[in-house]
Amino acid sequence: MLKQIVISLRGFVPAVLALTMLIAQATAAQSVTARDYANRAEAEAARGEWERAIADYDVALTLDSRNSVIWWQRGKAWLALKDPGLALRDFRHALKLAPDFAATWSDCGEALQRKGRMEKALASYNRALELNPGLADAYAGRGLCRLKEGKKDEAARDFERCVALNSRLKPGLDKRIRELDSSLTAQR
Repeated sequence: MLKQIVISLRGFVPAVLALTMLIAQATAAQSVTARDYANRAEAEAARGEWERAIADYDVALTLDSRNSVIWWQRGKAWLALKDPGLALRDFRHALKLAPDFAATWSDCGEALQRKGRMEKALASYNRALELNPGLADAYAGRGLCRLKEGKKDEAARDFERCVALNSRLKPGLDKRIRELDSSLTAQR
């Protein structure tokens, strides 16, 4: 009886090994495919094709839902489409997977700011700056929050630091400050 079991297992072991190898190859192919979809989505986002980018990020996340960068990138696409709620959902998912990624904290701050949740936005920007004190976007976002709260001196310091870190952000930052000043003046 034992001899028959051993003989029958001879065919079984190679089959299990072959199946294991196929599963490993399929898993490796999925990771590559997820990255391929994410790369294509990044190119679409760079061209401003946000809906197409989100569709490709969706496929990438279906294939690799543990990739925090893809969650973060899709969140940025939602921000570009002016949907801070969906952006926030994706940023929070990314932060569960990679809680020390400063750029996600900064973008989370922007989504919260757009939703009018200034206190939480400030906390997100502060966390981003704790993790990366050289993150110019976080200074810009925090400065805008502070300006909305009427803290002009603190906002000015954040704007100065932002421009010192990345002078290319100055024109866009100046535009956002003017827009914010206009809306605050209109509210009074």
